Amino acid sequence: MRRVTDIVLLPLCLAMLAYFGWTYFHGSRSVAANEQLVLRIAELEKRYEATRTERLQQDQRVGLLRSQNLDADMLDERARELLRYVSKDEIVIYINGLNR
Repeated sequence: MRRVTDIVLLPLCLAMLAYFGWTYFHGSRSVAANEQLVLRIAELEKRYEATRTERLQQDQRVGLLRSQNLDADMLDERARELLRYVSKDEIVIYINGLNR
């Protein structure tokens, strides 16, 4: 009986050890997958900060267009940009990506 247990138990333990060892290095929650997740998190945090900064800038510009603190220069700039209005003595230079 002891010999049968050794024949079955030892290979079973070795197979389980091999399985968990392989999973540790190659599975979906392995060391390599964890490193990729850390890199992805860093990339997404960087994108979040860029988007957050852009949003704060847009909020500031919108705040200048509100009636409580309307900035005449900002209003003039937006009106000229949207209506494509230019005086005779002005020169407008459009740069791709900056002017819409």
